[in-house]
Amino acid sequence: MSVASATCYTQDLAAAVHPATGLRATRGRDDAQAYNLVHVYADSVLHSVVPAAGGDTVGRFVPAEDVERILAEHGVTFPADDGAGRRSRRSTSERIGPATGMLPTV
Repeated sequence: MSVASATCYTQDLAAAVHPATGLRATRGRDDAQAYNLVHVYADSVLHSVVPAAGGDTVGRFVPAEDVERILAEHGVTFPADDGAGRRSRRSTSERIGPATGMLPTV
C-alpha cells in the first residue's frame, strides 16, 4: 500500500542524520511535490517516498531522537546492515536486494 507522497509524514532527507542511530527527523508535508520509488524484490515490495520540493510542515516536526524513542516503544527494529545485501531464503548465494542501511544525503 502506498499513500499520496505529497500529503503524508515522511523522513526528512534534508535533516541531519543522528550519529548514533542513523535516523533522520520526520515531518508532515502539505502541498509538497514528491515521487515514489517502488522496489520489487523476490520476497518483498518496498515503497520509498522521495520529497522533491515545497510543502509546509503540518502537525509537528519530530526530531530524530523522538523518532528513535517512538520506534523503540512500539518494538520496531531494523536488521543489522553489513553492506552485503540481502540473500534469498532459498539460496545462500543468491543476492536479492540492496543492503538495508540509510542512504546518504547528496
